[in-house]
Amino acid sequence: MKSFVFLISLILLVLMMGCAPEEEEENSQTASYSVGGSVTGLVNGTVVIQNNGSDDLVVYQPGSNTSTISFNFPSNITSGNAFNVTVLVQPLAQTCTVNNGSGSVSGSITTIAIICSSQSFTVGGTITGLNGTVVLQNNGGDDLTLSQNGSFNFDTKIAKGSEYFVSVKTHPLPLTCSASSNRGIIRSDVSSVSVVCSKKTYLLSGTASGLGSTTLTLVHSLESKVVTDNGSDNASFNFTTPVASQGGYRIAIPNHPDNRTCTVINGIDDNVTSHINNLRASCWTFIDNITQGGINNSVSQDATVPTVSIYNNKLYAAWVENNGSKDVIRISRNDDGANWTSVDNNASNNTPGIITTSGTQTSNPFLVLDSDSSITYLLWEDRVSGVDKIQFAWNSTGSSDDSIGKNWYLASSLNKNSSANASSPQGLTKAGKLYVIWSEMNNTNQIRVRSIKDVQTIDSWLDGGGSTGINDNTSHHARNPVIKENSSVFYAAWSEENSSSADNVSQIRVKKLDRSQNSTNTNWVSIDRDNQTAGINFKSQYDADHPEMVFHDSKLFSAWQEKNIHVKNQIRIAYYDDNLTITDNGTKLVLDNSFSSTPLELSRSTCTLQNYDDKKTSLYSTFSQGNYDNRMFYFSSFDNVTLTNSVIYNSNLTNVNLENSTVYNSVIMNAGITPSNSVDNASINQSPIYNSSIDNATINNSTLYDTMIAGATLYSSNIDNATSYNSTVTIPELQSSCWVFVDGGNDIVGMNKLVDADGNEDASQPQWTTYKSKLYITWTQEKSGATQTRAALFNDDVINPAWQTVDRYDEYGPSRFGLNYNEIKNASNPVMTSNGSKLFSVWAEIDNSSKSQIRVVENPL
Repeated sequence: MKSFVFLISLILLVLMMGCAPEEEEENSQTASYSVGGSVTGLVNGTVVIQNNGSDDLVVYQPGSNTSTISFNFPSNITSGNAFNVTVLVQPLAQTCTVNNGSGSVSGSITTIAIICSSQSFTVGGTITGLNGTVVLQNNGGDDLTLSQNGSFNFDTKIAKGSEYFVSVKTHPLPLTCSASSNRGIIRSDVSSVSVVCSKKTYLLSGTASGLGSTTLTLVHSLESKVVTDNGSDNASFNFTTPVASQGGYRIAIPNHPDNRTCTVINGIDDNVTSHINNLRASCWTFIDNITQGGINNSVSQDATVPTVSIYNNKLYAAWVENNGSKDVIRISRNDDGANWTSVDNNASNNTPGIITTSGTQTSNPFLVLDSDSSITYLLWEDRVSGVDKIQFAWNSTGSSDDSIGKNWYLASSLNKNSSANASSPQGLTKAGKLYVIWSEMNNTNQIRVRSIKDVQTIDSWLDGGGSTGINDNTSHHARNPVIKENSSVFYAAWSEENSSSADNVSQIRVKKLDRSQNSTNTNWVSIDRDNQTAGINFKSQYDADHPEMVFHDSKLFSAWQEKNIHVKNQIRIAYYDDNLTITDNGTKLVLDNSFSSTPLELSRSTCTLQNYDDKKTSLYSTFSQGNYDNRMFYFSSFDNVTLTNSVIYNSNLTNVNLENSTVYNSVIMNAGITPSNSVDNASINQSPIYNSSIDNATINNSTLYDTMIAGATLYSSNIDNATSYNSTVTIPELQSSCWVFVDGGNDIVGMNKLVDADGNEDASQPQWTTYKSKLYITWTQEKSGATQTRAALFNDDVINPAWQTVDRYDEYGPSRFGLNYNEIKNASNPVMTSNGSKLFSVWAEIDNSSKSQIRVVENPL
């Protein structure tokens, strides 16, 4: 009986304890709070977790359901005390990893994330400079003691999709150890963590901007720093945690202030050799109608393809928005902060939104605000009576505030052929004229260029005014052009198919028109490759599109999207240099530039060319299915071609007929070499020759494999696997122009490797701007299920080019997400501009109602 009473009393006690509030114990003098979170990925199993080494909690998932399970530990923790959640017993056939599992209690804890997976991976790396004993931790636990340099791995594997964070728990005094490349989300075994130990250390400091009255928390190693700038845009901060000499650091931002997305310039360095005092924590601030959506005239309608420009230090944005019955172009001016004023009145009918009376579909607006003439222009593509036409409207400066007026006046269309479809207009203004470029159909799409003066007067054609445009090949389709100008020299780039057949591949073509000495010149000169199968593409066998150009630091830069081996678009970037001397250092060509401190040693992956003054020399080019006579070739590839009276250096020749030609240091396969006249009209030097038929040729210092020769003369050469001679070949100096790649990528990945090292995510729609003498680029890139708006900054070093993201930092450093207002919604068509004091980014983004909103942010970077 006594035992029964005791059991009832115990049950009542447990029930009474269970009835206590989870959030806070009311009868306690010091508040205490629950500790909990969620378990994801657990399948038909049980995991046992602990808090502070006790308070065991069993989490069970029946069957194959993988839904998220919420949990709270039985015991609350007194405010100010620590919590530390660990896994006591792992489920069968799975590994569970705790994220956000430790900290100090100041309120109820709900953010602990336990991720379970049937796949788990090791976390490790290398340690150097160690003399003594160091203790490392992963995710605040799993202590690993090391006493010698070399590779290491933590004992506990980490579940796929969970976080890892390697830190130094104890240092081998008097040394300090620093970990870099030490945090992220695990997808496979990690071996890239670098721990460096040294007596010599350095400190980190910098300034913050864009916070307004909010605060920002920055994390370096295990140290957190709360920064407030109170609107000064120049608040200083410093970390007390040192970095070992030649060690690394990675600044993290665990949380962002409301309506801001924050980044850190110079936030990563893997080889610190001095004190770092140029950290720049800066926040992008949303200046659109945050509570409603973007800057759409109606947030219930779709708004797309924004364009921006600056006039008298004010930001103007234009976009296409459906008004319920048809597409119209809306234009709005940012007055300050989130204040916007519509400036898009159609003067012909005194209605808002720029449309033609018969227009049924509108797209691709482009703003050109000309401060010299106080006239502003709007270009767009408008479908009128079933034909896509290039339209333009003009406006004049308002009298009250030096801003553009509200009324826009429509002008006539620009098409060469009024019945032909046209698309993708862009333009620029110079000396009171508007210069416009677009693509227009004439059997094939032609690139057309013409100018406008005195607001409505059509001036002249810059493309000759004939039936065709400035295409490299007028029988091939050309699309998406862009135009730039510098010192009365115009530059145009576009995407052009390299064939009229089904296997065509789009190439980026570039031409220039020099009007510095002749203002009526219409002769566009190609400055890409001098053959019809390859433009300035990184690899000519992959499609490229949407080129953009900008002048920066006296150089012409071009960016575009180009497919890779995974059929995913990469952002490729190159600059144009037309003052190069080319020599040979024995294995590759060396480009000497008088503006560079050191020569550029270029391999196939960094230089594509190209036209020379003599028009008879090609470098790093690909040739197929054609005849190429009386030329010199360097580091090129040939397949199924005939070469007559040619000289070939360091090239690959397959299925080639050589006539009266000379070959040096090349690989020849499946070739037919038959001179037409004398015994020595074809000469082969220092070249291995495979599976070829040679008749009446002179062969010097070469090795022949399975090759049939008839009537050939061999000098110092060997047949069938004999050792070849390695004579020196002198390549004469050449003056040339060249596109030099500075995207920091490789054969597979372009600049988007900043957030995708594998090159298996699409990146597209690059756009340039310059701000405070620095070069910025924006683009869209797939990540985590949604397309993100990205932004990056160039280091202005063409010898050792590097880019760093300036969009979003998170708890790992540079984020997998971009500037999106909603990280899980798709963004598109990003554009950037600046007014001298602020950098602006504008894009279209889908909202929760599946409507596209025009989003706008500013940043005083």
